[in-house]
Amino acid sequence: MRAKDVLGLWYGYKKIISAGLDPGPAKKLEKVFSGYGLVFERIDESYDYKGRSRTYLVAKKTSYLKAAAAAYYDSRYDAVGALLGYPACCVKKHNAIIRGKGPMNDFVRRSAAGTGRFRWELNNILDFDGRLNGERAAGFDVSLVPHASLISHNPCAYDCAPSLKIARLNLALLRRHGAGSEADPALLARPVLYADDFNFAVLNGTSGPGGAAYSGTACVLGLEELRGALGRCDLAAVSGRRLTLSRKGRPVLQKDFPVKPLLLPFAL
Repeated sequence: MRAKDVLGLWYGYKKIISAGLDPGPAKKLEKVFSGYGLVFERIDESYDYKGRSRTYLVAKKTSYLKAAAAAYYDSRYDAVGALLGYPACCVKKHNAIIRGKGPMNDFVRRSAAGTGRFRWELNNILDFDGRLNGERAAGFDVSLVPHASLISHNPCAYDCAPSLKIARLNLALLRRHGAGSEADPALLARPVLYADDFNFAVLNGTSGPGGAAYSGTACVLGLEELRGALGRCDLAAVSGRRLTLSRKGRPVLQKDFPVKPLLLPFAL
């Protein structure tokens, strides 16, 4: 359960929050939250996107829980998104992908395609709870990778104005309450070499017309065959489906991907 979600619920711009929890931790959380006047509702496990044992909804009012449970059961994800406090434009795009049976691991590419300026506040690459889906995600270990994101939804674009408003509010609240590393610009305001949700690298550098100039990586997920070269090199460039990693102007490694890799130019 993410600090920004709990704060969003407490300050009222989220009617509900949800989390996949095993029964033991859920009972402990329910006891803690009930002391603050919050109420729990468990819904059918089939509605948890990672297939975890249970999905719990948390709210200040029982009426919100009832509305959310009814929306889940009726597959009214527009209503669920509104209760979760997500922007209508992002919910609409998300639902269109689901209705069109589009790939559930394609949100980053779709968001990037509609983006002008890549706002670091909307960088959700390190929000694994919000993005990783399907059977592979259920058994995927991200414990050694830092988690950071100011939003809990997939933005329709990385310069979405309503999403940016939420991100800035979350940033202010996280800083006010000293709530961990979710708001760390050292992780979020960095270019990302992105192959897919399970293979990417956050680069310590900046993006430009020739690629991303960098010095080391903030974190790497997957990309096993590239890790050594990523550590030695100082420039990443993409042309079509080919990635070129260079050091001091000389190519060190070239790799062709099945789908064009992305260099996402998040920056302050």
